[in-house]
Amino acid sequence: MLLGLVSDVHATPAPLAEALALFAARGVDAVLCAGDIAGYGDELDATVDLLRAHGCHTIAGNHDRWLLADPARSAGEASRAWLAGLPTRLVHDSERVHLLMVHASPPESLMDGIRLLDEQ
Repeated sequence: MLLGLVSDVHATPAPLAEALALFAARGVDAVLCAGDIAGYGDELDATVDLLRAHGCHTIAGNHDRWLLADPARSAGEASRAWLAGLPTRLVHDSERVHLLMVHASPPESLMDGIRLLDEQ
């Protein structure tokens, strides 16, 4: 399985589109996005549309949660709803691939320190 990974696209669709084109050219089986879809750029809706159109497996980052917590921040209704439905981690276990993807700190905190999965 060949995976593509992007993160911290921060509402800038052009570099994301370049990465997706590169992944497609290389025959990537799946694309993962490790959060922070929202943020510094001003093209959130176009960025969300790209991720959705390419079936990217996406998790939420801290900027995404901050946007959702502030109704005054600009985002289309469809983008806001999509971001609200994102998990904070992705777990994939198969015979050959064992993956835990989080945005900031395992096991799924967006702002706390790293904690090993086998420690409570």
